[in-house]
Amino acid sequence: MKNRFKLLFLAVAILPCIFLFAACGANTAPSMPKNFAVTQQGTEPAVTLSWSASSPNEGSEIVKYCIESFREGVLTGAFVLLIDSTNADKPEYTYGIYGFDIGVEYTFKLTAINANEENSTVAIATITLTS
Repeated sequence: MKNRFKLLFLAVAILPCIFLFAACGANTAPSMPKNFAVTQQGTEPAVTLSWSASSPNEGSEIVKYCIESFREGVLTGAFVLLIDSTNADKPEYTYGIYGFDIGVEYTFKLTAINANEENSTVAIATITLTS
């Protein structure tokens, strides 16, 4: 039962990201998120992702970011962070994620998506958690 829940979670979480990665139009896709980094929260099995906002690049405004997480190269989850009008001009973002294992390498991929469903180049950050 527990494994079925994980598979269902992955299917529900990953499908939106898969459909968001459509082909980009010329010069209208958002720029890649800048300064993407992952840091461990103290000695806890938790991380904080941080990045600078993407620019619309003569396209429409950024409306969401897709975050994918990988454990030792295997996709373990995907999240869509929606950007509403109250924080659309926010220059910096942080996102905390919990429930990782110490001593394991995790990779995170971040993509900006605009209102036309065009996506940026993927930003990548990797970390191995320590105790």
